[in-house]
Amino acid sequence: MKLKKLLESTPGYENRKFGDKLPTLDSVRAAHQAKNNIKEEDGDYVRTNDDGEFDYEYYIGQVDAALEAITGSLEEELVRDLEAVSNDEAVYGMVRDRADQAKNQVRRYINGALKQIEGIKKLLKQAQRNGEFNA
Repeated sequence: MKLKKLLESTPGYENRKFGDKLPTLDSVRAAHQAKNNIKEEDGDYVRTNDDGEFDYEYYIGQVDAALEAITGSLEEELVRDLEAVSNDEAVYGMVRDRADQAKNQVRRYINGALKQIEGIKKLLKQAQRNGEFNA
């Protein structure tokens, strides 16, 4: 990788003028925290909403994105590709059998993962209703 490309990808590069100090870890962290509504409490970082409360909606959105990624691209593509191998006439015996077994195992694992992630979403929604994580 060229040094110029490396420098251009660093935080603070786009706003830096000739002679300005290089960004420090503290300055980049402070900018990131301000941008993402993260406040520091006794060394711990807590993502908050505009009201200063725990940002349940952000995390529920992250859970929804994870569910979508798992069911959308991962499950669809992986299961489809394994199924193609297991149905391919040019692939012989044990390879086809293993692909078919792997397809079924992937479906089981993904279903288990989806249940776990949905459990996290239920936990967040319940905590939001009860205000459990608000200081």
